Amino acid sequence: MGARNIHSAGGSGVKKGDETFTASKDTAIYIPPNLPHSYKNMGSGTFFTRVVPNR
Repeated sequence: MGARNIHSAGGSGVKKGDETFTASKDTAIYIPPNLPHSYKNMGSGTFFTRVVPNR
């Protein structure tokens, strides 16, 4: 699978490789190909993440 850009529409915890951080609303995150990653809702509201594959 190729690289991804992840756009957070709410506060979310992000793990990207060995790095862990909080992404605030409207944050764009680049994830290189084959890098282990995860994200989770850090608030009480609705969590939405849009994944845009790079081609």
